[in-house]
Amino acid sequence: MKILVVEDERILAQILSKSFNLLGHEVILAFNGEDGLRKAQTEPDIKLILLDLMLPIKDGFQVLKELKSDPKTKDIPVVITSNIAEEAKIKEGIEAGAADYLVKSNISIDNLTELVNKYVS
Repeated sequence: MKILVVEDERILAQILSKSFNLLGHEVILAFNGEDGLRKAQTEPDIKLILLDLMLPIKDGFQVLKELKSDPKTKDIPVVITSNIAEEAKIKEGIEAGAADYLVKSNISIDNLTELVNKYVS
């Protein structure tokens, strides 16, 4: 399965990539919102998008809104990954179309396995 990880913290992006690779998935990385949006629209067969909120060029909320308004990408599950654990931001993300919201400090390999199984089974 192909997963797009949109994350500007390169070390975290590499950790997520390696973790998903170990689970048998192909990972595409994007380090800013604009690049993430472009890859989501042009890479075939993306089954899941992990999207940070605090991104350069375009923030995660802008990217999410554009993904959900594009017929090519609107049905791809988007999971927000963020350090922001505020209830208002979580609610805003879900209302904007995110399938789920993970606080980065709570992410583990078990969470990732569960996540993939939940959205791509």
